[in-house]
This record gives sequence, structure tokens and C-alpha cells, in this order.
Amino acid sequence: MTITCPHCRYSRDIDPLTVPANVVRVLCPECGKRFPWPPKEPAEPRSEAEPRVRPSLPVTRTLPQTAGFGLRLVAQLIDGLAYGLLTIVIAIGLYLIIAFFGGSNERVLGMMSGLALFTVIAVSWLFSVFFIGYCGQTPGKMVTRIKVVRNSGGEIGFGAAIFRELVGKFISTMLFGCGYLMVLFDEQHRGLHDKIADTKVVKL
Repeated sequence: MTITCPHCRYSRDIDPLTVPANVVRVLCPECGKRFPWPPKEPAEPRSEAEPRVRPSLPVTRTLPQTAGFGLRLVAQLIDGLAYGLLTIVIAIGLYLIIAFFGGSNERVLGMMSGLALFTVIAVSWLFSVFFIGYCGQTPGKMVTRIKVVRNSGGEIGFGAAIFRELVGKFISTMLFGCGYLMVLFDEQHRGLHDKIADTKVVKL
């Protein structure tokens, strides 16, 4: 057994049986310095090319929570107020146009009144279609922090917005409003119009 001093590199061969079991430090007879025993083995140098492997952390994805019936109802009431104000402005403008161009001609008044009614109905359709197709949020949904998205989580777009707002809501309304009440009982709070257009309403 060879003992080497780490300070002066002096070495001596000794019998291992002569070394006491409880020895922790050794005195070098050459330089007189002490060093720990048994000596610590130097750590192997890390190769520069060897990449450091970091432990991978589990990736979790939190799905957005769907909006319930109460929150959607509040958004709908706010939309009704905003649409009502818009309708009043349009109605006043159309009334002034009819009064200016129609005069007392009953035929012209009838035609322009029908055109005014069609305009108000068209605006009511385009109101939701535009906002939902553009950003997934009507003014009421912006206030209540909810948004219409595809069931997969993507943006809805104008095609699905037209299908949802015109076709889906028409069917939900024709069923005596039962299509809207489905939001109360569905696990994802989806109404019939949501299922028809493959959409859902989520919280932001």
C-alpha cells in the first residue's frame, strides 16, 4: 500500500495492517504537513462536449372554463341595450329620410317604411355576426369577459359565426327557447346553437 503526500508528493510503501482503523489524518515525515486519510479521489473532469441534461418538468395545460347561463344572460342583456340604442339612432335617421323624400306620397311612404323595417332587421342580424365573427365577443361579452370559440378552442371566424347566429339561434328560438335553456343542463354549458355550429363560450 502506497501513501503519497498531496503537498510534497513524498511516497512510502506501508503494510495496510499497520494503519489503525480510526485514522482520519496522516502526518508527512518529509514536509511535516498533515492531510486527510483516506485521500479523496479527484472528481472526473466533465467533457466540454458533454451536454448537461436538465430534468424535464411535466407540462400541464389548463383548459379555459366555460361560461354559465347567468353570465351569458347578463352579456345578452347588455347586447340588447347596445342594439336598442343603435336601432333608435337608425330609426331616427330613416324617419328623417322618409319625411324628406317621401312627402305625402303614400306609395313612396309604404316602400320606404318597408325598407326601414328590413334595415332594422338586417342590422339586428349583422350586429352579432360581425362582432362574433371578428373577435368572438359582442359588447356584452367584452364587458363580462367571455368569448365564443370553436369547440376545439380555435377562433370562430365569420363562417361559423353566420351559422351560429342565424341558423343555430333561429332553431333555438323556434323551439320555444329550449335551445337556449340547454345551457343550464349541458356539461359544457353549450346551447343548441353552440352544438349546431360546434362552438362554446369560455371565460377569459
